[in-house]
Amino acid sequence: MVWNEQLKRTIPDGWTTNPLSDIFTFKSGYSFSSDLYEVSGKYKLLTIKNVQNNGINLNVDNYINVLPDNVPDYCLLKAQDILMSLTGNVGRVGIMYADNCLLNQRVALAEPVNINQRVFVYFLLKSDIIHKQYEMIANGSSQQNLSPIEAEKVIIAYNPEVATKFSTLCNEYLNTIVSNLAENQELINIRDWLLPILMNGQATISD
Repeated sequence: MVWNEQLKRTIPDGWTTNPLSDIFTFKSGYSFSSDLYEVSGKYKLLTIKNVQNNGINLNVDNYINVLPDNVPDYCLLKAQDILMSLTGNVGRVGIMYADNCLLNQRVALAEPVNINQRVFVYFLLKSDIIHKQYEMIANGSSQQNLSPIEAEKVIIAYNPEVATKFSTLCNEYLNTIVSNLAENQELINIRDWLLPILMNGQATISD
């Protein structure tokens, strides 16, 4: 271990200090017009309230059927995309486990610079040390707001080889998390479909 003056602590020998922008970039969500909102439809619109402390909640208030021409491709989310809240309880992080969802404003997508470090990026953002840093730099009187630009400036001790190896070792673990989340959502969908049928007597459960 060697003393690092920038971080004011010791770091492993051979490691460097890097801004998070060297590891991933934040891409902000799109500001969808409320004129496009539907009570049901093709795409679920994910807002900051859907990014919770325990992950992504797919219970949405609004759907969208027709995408505006200027919506960035990354706003059409896919499984294993990493999301973070930028307003309110800033720094809440979750990973996507479903398709046909859209990224709304004040939610950011964390895109790894090196795709082979996606797992590292996810667990880095979930760590207490990063969350506390983001709470410190967030500002706002009525509610906290986190600037993606400022969030990317946070400095950490970093070793790209270790980060890549960590991702390789833990990749199957993350795959299992995403798979379990998807299965849980499917069970929730079945429950929500079946429960009203049972309650109004359209179906019964035999002994």
